[in-house]
Amino acid sequence: MAADLTVSELYDSFLGTYEAARAAGVIASAYHALAGALHCADALDDEAGVKQVKSLAERLRAALDRTALADRLSAEPEMARGQSSVFVTLAIQAESILVRLRAGRTATAAGYFPSRPASARSLMAGPLITLPNRSNREP
Repeated sequence: MAADLTVSELYDSFLGTYEAARAAGVIASAYHALAGALHCADALDDEAGVKQVKSLAERLRAALDRTALADRLSAEPEMARGQSSVFVTLAIQAESILVRLRAGRTATAAGYFPSRPASARSLMAGPLITLPNRSNREP
């Protein structure tokens, strides 16, 4: 496995895994691959990518609801348990990302953000917190 994939390459890889998992009927894996693709599109500020994931989630949910009511991830069994379909939740998450991306673009265009905020990749480059060295701690 390549260790130095770009976020864009990861996005494409997750979509490929989604298609393979869906074709194999492994719906839970298809969901997780779509979620991975969504997070990559978010990290890239890729509105088209987010829209694509949202559309795929909605289409798979509709297909499951039409053809596989026994599948534990289709809407009917989840509603019986008092839950929402994971695909509906993923589509809602995608929509919230789209709203945030649009608001960020609007705020930047209006001059509220003098420069682009740090990317997720740069924030993950180092530790978020520094833990104290406990090896020298007295008992």
